[in-house]
Amino acid sequence: MTLGLLLGAAVPASLAAQQSNSADPIIGPPVISDFELPGNRTTPPIIPPRPSPTPTPAPSPVPVVTPPPAPRATPTPAPARPQPSPTPKQRATPAPAPQPPEPRPVIAETPAPEATPTPELVPEPVSAPPIAEPTPEAVAPAPQPAEQDLPWLWIALGILAVGAVGFLAGRRLRPSRAEAETYSPLDEAAPQPAPPVRPAPAAPVVAPTPAPRPRPRLEVAFQPDQFDVTGTEVTIHFTVIVNNAGPVPAEDIHILARMFSASHDQPAEIAAFFDSGPSGAAQGMDLPGEHGVRFQSAVHIPLAQARMLTVEGQKIFVPTVAFNVVYRWAGDGRGQTAASYVVGVVGAEGGRLGPFHIDRGPRRYRKIAAREIEFKRAV
Repeated sequence: MTLGLLLGAAVPASLAAQQSNSADPIIGPPVISDFELPGNRTTPPIIPPRPSPTPTPAPSPVPVVTPPPAPRATPTPAPARPQPSPTPKQRATPAPAPQPPEPRPVIAETPAPEATPTPELVPEPVSAPPIAEPTPEAVAPAPQPAEQDLPWLWIALGILAVGAVGFLAGRRLRPSRAEAETYSPLDEAAPQPAPPVRPAPAAPVVAPTPAPRPRPRLEVAFQPDQFDVTGTEVTIHFTVIVNNAGPVPAEDIHILARMFSASHDQPAEIAAFFDSGPSGAAQGMDLPGEHGVRFQSAVHIPLAQARMLTVEGQKIFVPTVAFNVVYRWAGDGRGQTAASYVVGVVGAEGGRLGPFHIDRGPRRYRKIAAREIEFKRAV
């Protein structure tokens, strides 16, 4: 809008300048009044009728203005060349009609300083009244090219403005996109610390390796030798072998043995025996690693406490001998080996062990044997 206002203000100013100049007796710079063309032209006859305006100004601007624009100057000399042949009046009369429209388009395209003198020089050969009439006509078409060019100028300015806005918007959007790209990878990298936790399960796997440190392991072998029945008690004589299968010595070894009668309560009684420890403060024996010891001993129960079973009208006695071996080793290590065996008479049918008859008075059984049963423990 500012450019349109400036152009509109410039046009009236130029028109006012033209009207003021047309009123002056001398048109153009003072130098033109003393300017003379070569003898070939017929300008001298024009000078006497109108000394001030017609002699030099009319012909001089026509050749001077037309040469600069080479392509558009050619149409203007065509009407100017036939002017010398007729009289000055004939040349002046046709000049107002054809000359104003032809130079005016040229003036609109030519620079502003050259456009102002041409409208002043062309109407001057004619009398004052005809000059006033074409001047408003010259003013009307003169701004038309400018007005026609204004929309294109505004369109160009609009395109430039839109391009500038788009460029600035793109500049502003780029940082945000870069930030968005930088933030997305940071959010996806948060769950990655989970993998380092995986080595944690490996620690328990490595820890047990020192656990199986060398330790003693005691084994028990039982061999019954003789079964005696007296009027007061029942006795089983046996040989027991205790072997240390471990590489380190076993210390403070205690070997406990007990005889149980066959009954429904036998499993519970044997379990209670395995849970019991050595009584008293007696010091046990030591056994080096990969060594064993053999010794003989016997277990007793009163005859009154011996529980007998009745099978087919006969009273039988089926004893069970249990061993509980407890020990220690260096470093506060504690171990236990427990086992139980059924003792019977050899020679029964099918290789089975036969029972003892304790109700038949005192006697001795030498052919006896033992079978290990499921009641055992190893710690």
